[in-house]
Amino acid sequence: MAESTEKLLEVFLQTVHRLEPTGPGGFEGFVRDLLQESLGARFRLMKSGHQGGIDAINEPHGNALSIGFEGKRYSNSTRLPLDGLKYKISDAAQVHAGLDIWALATTREISATDALALREKGESLGLDVAIIDPSAAPDALSPMALLCASAPQTVKAHLGDDPAVVAYLDKVRENPLYLPERNRLLEQFQRGDIGYGNARKATAAWLESAFTDKATASAKLHCFADIEGPEVRRVQRASISSAINDWWDNGAAAPLALIGSEGTGKTWSVLAWWLERCDRSPDDLPLTLVVPARAIQLHEPIELLANLLAQRTGNLHNIEFWRRRLAIWRRDRIGRPKILLIIDGLNQHPLYRDWTVLLQPLFAEEWKGQIAVILTCRAQYWQNELRQLANLIPQPQALTVGLFSLEEVDVLLGHYGLSRDE
Repeated sequence: MAESTEKLLEVFLQTVHRLEPTGPGGFEGFVRDLLQESLGARFRLMKSGHQGGIDAINEPHGNALSIGFEGKRYSNSTRLPLDGLKYKISDAAQVHAGLDIWALATTREISATDALALREKGESLGLDVAIIDPSAAPDALSPMALLCASAPQTVKAHLGDDPAVVAYLDKVRENPLYLPERNRLLEQFQRGDIGYGNARKATAAWLESAFTDKATASAKLHCFADIEGPEVRRVQRASISSAINDWWDNGAAAPLALIGSEGTGKTWSVLAWWLERCDRSPDDLPLTLVVPARAIQLHEPIELLANLLAQRTGNLHNIEFWRRRLAIWRRDRIGRPKILLIIDGLNQHPLYRDWTVLLQPLFAEEWKGQIAVILTCRAQYWQNELRQLANLIPQPQALTVGLFSLEEVDVLLGHYGLSRDE
């Protein structure tokens, strides 16, 4: 049985390799039609000349993913031009600004090491990388075999009805793992969390870099939030952290407002909570965006989030790209918030009063449960000027940040070898 399958695989690979490299009837057209039949999406081949790192791109409707692929008809003896393929990824990211996935379709197997290198290159540019390659192992359910088995009309149109090719793909479909493996392959072209993990890491790195010294914190967060600075001796405010934990662990359904007088540590408390929780459970908190209230000029929350994502991920993609990404993430409901938005110092932006207008859409049905919000504000301004945002639904949950307790003062003084008696 194994020898028979091995021979069938050999004929299948030879038949694919006999295709011309380019054109609608060549390998490029073959891959295009495989994807069209399997995904139900239309792909257009690029014209000859500078193609921007891809041979074809789909026509994404609504908020569907934008997918481009590069087809390479390699022989098994061809040395993989890894640097050239990395350049293709860079070119695709630059030329096709809205691209979500760059796929490489080949006629030879790509090693795990090379596949990882390509995926890391894509990750650095905000792109997912998919590999569609065959395998030399007769019984392997390779991406190319799975894709061909799921698109019989395309195979017949391009490869004919060679009995060996038909028999090989029949064996692929008869494999008990065929359906789950095929679904796993196709899901990477339809994922609702596309790019989320990379964006989450990039925004966390941006935020953590702001904690390192006063100058960086002031530039990025408009305050001296250098909570990890070399001279800083941070005091854990257990009661406040516990209250924020309770809010988060209970679903964070309403905005949380940290309210207190000037200098009581509202900003430091929430940022320290975020840092401590990330240190304890790195995957526990979602993509987090901290923005000084005085930096907000927009009244449309998704526009604000898209702008922040563009800035915090290095401006690799434009605002429209991130607006579409947010819409894609919104569809993939996971039962907990995907974004934590922290707006610091509402009282520091007295000319902006439309906080309810800005925040209300985040709690309406379209985004309900997907974005958690933390606010900080001085108590008097919160009470007298903002009226506690009483018209916001749901109403914010207030957490009072008072003066340091005697125990907290003792801990702080202890860091410097002092006591209250001194």
